[in-house]
Amino acid sequence: MTTVRTPPTLKSTITTRTVVGQLARFEGLRLLRSPFTWIGTAGSIALIWYWLGGVAPILQRDVVFLAGAMLPLAASTLLAANEATLHRRRNTETLTTLPRGDSEPVWGIQTGIAGPVAVAVVVQTIGIIYLLSGGPIGWIDWWELAVGPVMVAVFGLAGVFLGRTFRHSIVASVTLVGIAFLQLMASPDVQIFSPEPGPTASVEWLAPWMIPSNFQSVEDLISRPSVLHLVYLLLLGGLLVGLGVPGRSRGGRLIRLSAAGVFTLAVVAVSINMNQQLPTRFDWQAAADSQACEVNDGIEYCAFSAYQPWIQRWQET
Repeated sequence: MTTVRTPPTLKSTITTRTVVGQLARFEGLRLLRSPFTWIGTAGSIALIWYWLGGVAPILQRDVVFLAGAMLPLAASTLLAANEATLHRRRNTETLTTLPRGDSEPVWGIQTGIAGPVAVAVVVQTIGIIYLLSGGPIGWIDWWELAVGPVMVAVFGLAGVFLGRTFRHSIVASVTLVGIAFLQLMASPDVQIFSPEPGPTASVEWLAPWMIPSNFQSVEDLISRPSVLHLVYLLLLGGLLVGLGVPGRSRGGRLIRLSAAGVFTLAVVAVSINMNQQLPTRFDWQAAADSQACEVNDGIEYCAFSAYQPWIQRWQET
């Protein structure tokens, strides 16, 4: 009688978290070394200097431009992440890491986007230090400032999604052109959606960055839908994470497509029901009644309470 023994099945001691962590470190370093990231970082620094260099700092205005200056870095992150995803599709191995399926490599690239996001945080921190060193007035709107790193992450996730969906890198470049057109259309001063100049709040929050209107005073910046815009970007990023990961079942793909449909309907509904111009929450009459006045060399200077530290600058000028 012959006894056939089946060799025991050994379970892998390497967890999915370990695999994704190794891939994330590798992909994150590759994204940081990418020429796209270096060019985008240089472009963001140049924009910060162009917009904020040599101007009297007003924090609630300047943090808006500080976040918008991350657009070049965000665009370069999209291209770099798309390139990494296409490379992954052509080469399934990465150093000594052996992915367990199709999802782990994508999760690794998505997590590796934290590298460019960290670069955005560092650049913005340097920008904030520069603003604080100039004797600024006002306060930091953290909702507006957070748009910069979140925008970089969303663009990177979009690059992964495009790499998973299309096999040609030209699609990423065409997508950037479309995003630039969307950014232009959502500008409050382009007058595409409104015959009158001024902010068009029903569409401006759909763009990656809400461009401030030239017809809007600094005080009226508090009426911008900054919280809504940031939540919109976060939800869009979460949706791109789900759509970028390969679906293992028909039901999973259906759930993701349904989530995309619900998200689109919600965005359209909010845009339609939002007023074309949000009412300002700044009380001009109360501010005028509480102006601080000082007399220097026979000249009386009056300013809103937030601008009182600048009276001495005016007198020196």
